[in-house]
Order: sequence, then structure tokens, then C-alpha cells
Amino acid sequence: ERERGYQEIIMTLPVCPAGLKEVPADIPDDTRLLDLQNNKITEIKEKDFKNLHKLYALYLVNNKISKVHPKAFQKLPSIQKLYLSKNALVGIPKNLPKSLVELR
Repeated sequence: ERERGYQEIIMTLPVCPAGLKEVPADIPDDTRLLDLQNNKITEIKEKDFKNLHKLYALYLVNNKISKVHPKAFQKLPSIQKLYLSKNALVGIPKNLPKSLVELR
């Protein structure tokens, strides 16, 4: 059963090309793990993750993020892991979800 869960995660992981300057608009709603590392994203907007209710892990490491909308992560009830290191942020984003377990 554990293996089936692993396959489900892999199947719902969208393939995101390198060089993205913003969060893609067409991320499937059932995505559980979203890897947007090593891109050129500069800003996280309010509605970038609006329908991703099953998302538990979001990797935004090594981008150029300098701005995060205060409501950007509020619509992520399942989020547990948020990785934001190696960006241009000067502080921790406000209004992080209570479900968050790990912030890097």
C-alpha cells in the first residue's frame, strides 16, 4: 500500500521546465508535491496556489523570489513542507498556514 501512495505522488507531480519566471497557472488541482526549484521566479502572487488543497510539499529553493503576497499560502490547508532557501527574501513570509511542519 505504501508503494501505491508513492506512485500517486509521482503521477501528480507536474513537470516544470527550468527557467520559469512565474508560477505556472496550469498546475493540476490534485498535486501533492510541487517542485519549482532552480528557476527564475521573482514573486509569489496571491492566487498562485489557490486550488492546490492537497499540496503538502512546495519546493521553491534557488529562485529569485523577493516578494511573497501575505495571502499566498493561506489556501494550502495540507501544506507541511515549504522550502524557500536561496532566494532574495529579507524575512519569513507572513501568514504561514498552521499545518506547516517544516520551513527552510
